[in-house]
Amino acid sequence: MAKLYFRYGAMGSSKSANILMVRYNYEERGQYAVLLKPRTDNRDGEHEIQSRIGLSAPAGYVDEFLKEISSIWSPECAEYLYHGKKVDAVLVDEAQFLSPEEVDTLSDLVDFYNIPVLCYGLRTDFLNHLFPGSRRLMDAFDDMIMRGCGKPGCIIHSDRGSTYCATEYRQLISKHDFLCSMSRKGDCWDNAPMESFWGKMKSEWLSDKYDTIQQAKRDVYEYVWHFYPKERPHETFGYLTPDEFYRQGKNEV
Repeated sequence: MAKLYFRYGAMGSSKSANILMVRYNYEERGQYAVLLKPRTDNRDGEHEIQSRIGLSAPAGYVDEFLKEISSIWSPECAEYLYHGKKVDAVLVDEAQFLSPEEVDTLSDLVDFYNIPVLCYGLRTDFLNHLFPGSRRLMDAFDDMIMRGCGKPGCIIHSDRGSTYCATEYRQLISKHDFLCSMSRKGDCWDNAPMESFWGKMKSEWLSDKYDTIQQAKRDVYEYVWHFYPKERPHETFGYLTPDEFYRQGKNEV
């Protein structure tokens, strides 16, 4: 299953060199990795990414790429093509300059088209403030807390992605007295319950085709926050909904 990766480091830590090497590795296997950068990154000139050690490669702009594929890609496509070639991965340099909307759309490529997206960039600015892209996860996490979904002692489970290992994420977990749980290395069974949930949502709820990303997001929101916990009966719970089962347990206590 594809994932969205954010690989960050300090200035001069060879992020651009790494993304160019990743692109080379894809090409060596006969695969096409689209190399992109935000339009605001013009330090190497237009349509090029350069590293300090002399590596370079042509690159497109994120906004142009997202605009073009929005008009030609759909879930019914057998292959997802860009410039006539099947896309196997998307690589984004200087990801700190992405807008939150661009980050969300790149994430949709992972969820709806199963294409891995690897973003490289800085995590914070010179004042140690998170850039907009890094802020997205924190905003979503706070939103969950505001909805009352998390209480002290709540276990937050994730894989070992760099975002979940970040200092800010772990501080936020600690701030709300949550317990941090992570999958063991190389053990897919640790994440099986969550993967099962995504499978149910895709087979029971989501349409095969949406006219816009916004429609798809509304459908996901409706399933996660309303249908699944409040309306969907579960055999394991004696055909109660998760909300009914939870309230029953509280009353028994």
